[in-house]
Amino acid sequence: MNFIASTDEFVQKESFAGPFLPEFDKLTPEEKDRFVSSFIYTRSSKEGLRLPFTIAKTCMYYYLNAMGTHGFLIRPFPIPNMIVPKIRQITYAEDFNAVDLQKFVSEILIELEKKNAGWEHYFKLVLGMYTPEVLIEIKDLYPHVDVSKLEDRTTIFVVPYSLSPALPVIPGVPPPPVEEYQYPIVYDFGGLQP
Repeated sequence: MNFIASTDEFVQKESFAGPFLPEFDKLTPEEKDRFVSSFIYTRSSKEGLRLPFTIAKTCMYYYLNAMGTHGFLIRPFPIPNMIVPKIRQITYAEDFNAVDLQKFVSEILIELEKKNAGWEHYFKLVLGMYTPEVLIEIKDLYPHVDVSKLEDRTTIFVVPYSLSPALPVIPGVPPPPVEEYQYPIVYDFGGLQP
């Protein structure tokens, strides 16, 4: 399999007409393989951004709302006709630097255990979409980051949290509520493809 620098290079090499790729299901198996390889096998040294959870939460809410306007709902129901209010650029994948992510996970695990020793610690990958307001906040935190092409783009956050240990079930006794601890910092992969 030949290394392809980017999805854009793939689209140019394959001579797809116009600004859109043809419908994916109409590609041949070989074209599908080449297209997927064009965004999987790329080089990246991009380090993620450590952001406040409040920023990620805003992006999560925006993502759920935006997906709803495209017919992706928490409780789906038939929609006979749908007008898409806004065209957004698709995100196929995210690049990230494995060493930087490993460092983040290791550091946060230590912090979570310090805060709540003996609790169960987790990391969840959560989808979000950048809002104009969030991009202003990110630019304030990281002036060197170019946010000019990120509005309405889908991203992935690594969200760390802890839950109090599950206690044994005693018949006839209601279980105690599970306590939660949301770590205040998340990791934004940020290496959007394309």
